[in-house]
Amino acid sequence: MAFHLTGAAGAAVRVTVTEAIGEQVRLTATVHAPDWTLTVPEEWPSSLYRATFDVPLENRPTTCEAEHEVWFAVRAARPGTASRILVPIPFATWRAYTHAGQPHRGLYYAEQPYRAARVSFASPGGGPPPERWEEGLLRWLPGAGYPVDFCSGLDLHNGDELLSHYSLLVVNGHDEYWSMEMRDSVEAFARRGGNLAFFAANTAWWQMRLEDDGRTMVCHRDAVTDPMTAVDPRRTTVEWSSAPVDRPENTMTGLSFRRGAGAWGEGMAVMGKEAYTARFAGHWAFDGTGLTDGEPFARGALGYETDACALEWTDGVPRATGVDGTPGSFVVLATADLRHWREYGQGGAATMGVFRLGAGTVFNAGTINWGSVLADDPVTDRITRNVLDRLSGAAPGDGWDAAGGPDEVRALAVCESVLFGADTRGRLLCREVSGQNLPWRPVGTAPRVRALAAGREA
Repeated sequence: MAFHLTGAAGAAVRVTVTEAIGEQVRLTATVHAPDWTLTVPEEWPSSLYRATFDVPLENRPTTCEAEHEVWFAVRAARPGTASRILVPIPFATWRAYTHAGQPHRGLYYAEQPYRAARVSFASPGGGPPPERWEEGLLRWLPGAGYPVDFCSGLDLHNGDELLSHYSLLVVNGHDEYWSMEMRDSVEAFARRGGNLAFFAANTAWWQMRLEDDGRTMVCHRDAVTDPMTAVDPRRTTVEWSSAPVDRPENTMTGLSFRRGAGAWGEGMAVMGKEAYTARFAGHWAFDGTGLTDGEPFARGALGYETDACALEWTDGVPRATGVDGTPGSFVVLATADLRHWREYGQGGAATMGVFRLGAGTVFNAGTINWGSVLADDPVTDRITRNVLDRLSGAAPGDGWDAAGGPDEVRALAVCESVLFGADTRGRLLCREVSGQNLPWRPVGTAPRVRALAAGREA
């Protein structure tokens, strides 16, 4: 790994490389030349690392500390042998928000026409934003007994071979910028039977492109100014759900920030007051939590942005309508009404759920801030363990998914897309065939019925 120390002018520079998750110093050295190459020792674990360069004050081109550090991920030498879980670090999003040093270096902090449309990964800084949305889960994983492999999110660009070694990809925190190749690889992974867990929100909101052999990220955020619009509209750098791309992110994630909520600036203080409401406590994701339907949980985990989907309600049970691109197999596990957040930024909702994508299973917690409460909240801890254990294959379950409670039903039959049941009170009930815990509706009487059947021609 090659580093170039701009402005050091041959001065002695102290380099410290730290494993960022455990703050363990792995290497210290003194560099006298502007170019330095780090050969990563084989014994270094796959993890997130930070290289800090202590440049003498008289040689510093700026006084911004972010100018003197570089973050990077070390992949496993033998992918998938120590863990079946892969965690990408969202360097593209971190780089988009970087604004250290020269003005207008990031994709934010100044409005059109002054902000950048192209940013280089060769620039200094590029570490996590001050809020460090990813840190909570990253620090929780080793203490909770989960060895995981790490990679850069950019490794998912044409990442089919890398992903083939894993059972579960965990997207964490704020992973907002995805290339078409990243998304193609992740969706193909799921369709082949790989599983996805999004402890995140605002995921894959912007499409970006990688150029210069991956050294430059391009995101115009405007189809009119992006020359690719006239060449290959699929790669235009706009919101994934916008024309001419028209590929809503929730076909991959199940949820979208379009219906989510956001609290920014001073309004972020509202995050600690919000909680999810359980809507399907009988689902495997809630095993061991003791929750019941209608009970609040995960207080403080919602924000600073959340994702949601369009819902319809039947007798207090929510169901995804699919009108916004959310797959029909999506099962709603929890909801939060955050319309009052319009006072702080964007009013909306938060949704937690799970669905099938090809042969794979996708879980989505629907919030950027999930990891911040893991260390202190036993319910979010248990849910996270349930998801990791089941989707990594460590505790795959019995192959069955609950679709609701039996409600005294003792005889069942299915006719086309409708379930019919006879209960112990002599009622004939029906409900739609769905993974959602939809309520039974009385449609007639069935006294003393012990069994039901439907003919093939029915």
